[in-house]
Amino acid sequence: GTSLLATGVWATGTLVAGALAGGTPFELHDRNVPVNALTNPYRTADGRWFMLATSSAHWPALARAIGRPELRADPRFADIQGFAKNAAALSELLDTAFRTRPFAHWQDVLTRERITVGLIQTPEEAAQDPQLRENDVVVPLEGVSGLDYTVSSPVNLRGVPKVPARRAPDLGEHNDEILGELGFGPAEIAALRARGAIPGTTEAEAA
Repeated sequence: GTSLLATGVWATGTLVAGALAGGTPFELHDRNVPVNALTNPYRTADGRWFMLATSSAHWPALARAIGRPELRADPRFADIQGFAKNAAALSELLDTAFRTRPFAHWQDVLTRERITVGLIQTPEEAAQDPQLRENDVVVPLEGVSGLDYTVSSPVNLRGVPKVPARRAPDLGEHNDEILGELGFGPAEIAALRARGAIPGTTEAEAA
């Protein structure tokens, strides 16, 4: 078992562990003055946001991709220290470049240069992303009229197949089975239902 609190702390475990050791976490990310402009979100001409995730080793390829090959000789970006010192200037430069073309153009150009780039999707777009189905993140849902898919649990145990996703039970749907497991006989269950202690079929459907 676990809890939401334990899961939340585990998800931010690196930061919490650092704080326990007396460390100070990074401040909130400012995309205009980033720690690293090469790992930063940018907006394209068609209003889409994407995440650039590359490194100084790919700087020559990135300069080519944005149509600014002369920047490869820019002394501000000659080494890692230069990228860090001039991150704000580089962020502004990349902002200007990426706003000139739509996302489809940059995805094509950057992918050909082997530079990692990912569209920041809306929930509606993510719901239609074929990768989610191919990787069983979104899975078929049984027994719900008008809804074919749902989000799967992210927990996977090696050698243990997942139970297919299906609808939640109706209110009181399994009363008889559960009360039977607890030792109540059919007559006792009928009496409970007659007294209104548990809902009958009509009451369950109404609820």
